[in-house]
Amino acid sequence: MSAGLAWVEGGFPIGIPAITNHTWLRNGVPTMKVKRFLRSLLLAAAASAALCLAPATQAGTLLPTGYANGSQTFDLSIGGANINAGAFVGTFDSVPLTFWCAELTQFFSFGNSYIYAVSLPSSAIYTRLGQLFTEANAVATSTTTNSAAFQLAVWNILFDVDSTVNGGSFTVTNNHGNGAAVTQANAWLAGLGSYADNYDVFLLSNDSHQDFITPGHPRGFLVPEPTPLLLIGAALVAMMFATRRRGGKAQA
Repeated sequence: MSAGLAWVEGGFPIGIPAITNHTWLRNGVPTMKVKRFLRSLLLAAAASAALCLAPATQAGTLLPTGYANGSQTFDLSIGGANINAGAFVGTFDSVPLTFWCAELTQFFSFGNSYIYAVSLPSSAIYTRLGQLFTEANAVATSTTTNSAAFQLAVWNILFDVDSTVNGGSFTVTNNHGNGAAVTQANAWLAGLGSYADNYDVFLLSNDSHQDFITPGHPRGFLVPEPTPLLLIGAALVAMMFATRRRGGKAQA
């Protein structure tokens, strides 16, 4: 017997509520009802943990309507020739939105609506994107050149590991007379280390169409998700009630 604990008939220490109306042990071995309860409890906890660890994703309707401030054309090592670079504008679930291309292998059309999943990635790449928004978001769409330069910098962060669009995996192979945008993109990339990541950069993804990024949630707010503790608590309470109910039926 454990020191400091008085045992009562039924096998439970005083002050500890019984889970069922049966003893914990029979001849030193846990009863079948206790075993079933513990097994169910573990399954519920595992299911709740899986829900807590899964990344939250939400979906909504994206309607791209055009460029924020025009675009400039480039030939790129990824994506090919005559690629337009510049911020996009539109709405997400009717909320105005400015967003940037995050994929060069798929396409979309202005004026068409698409269903996009929304997620908040966590990686070194998205940390660098957050630094870029901290550094230049305030002026990213102030001119056509800045808008094109910011888009080039976004692509370089996503598809390369260096700090220039003049070499590496992602390269501007022909600037079509838009050298000022290339120069500005390189300057922003070179200065990333001086800036903190002050932005939550969200990914808008669609399996059939081009992916995008945007600083902040596209609705302007994050729809609340069930918290991990609430999920676990709800599962445990449900298991307790189910076990007590089975015990009551057995007694009847």
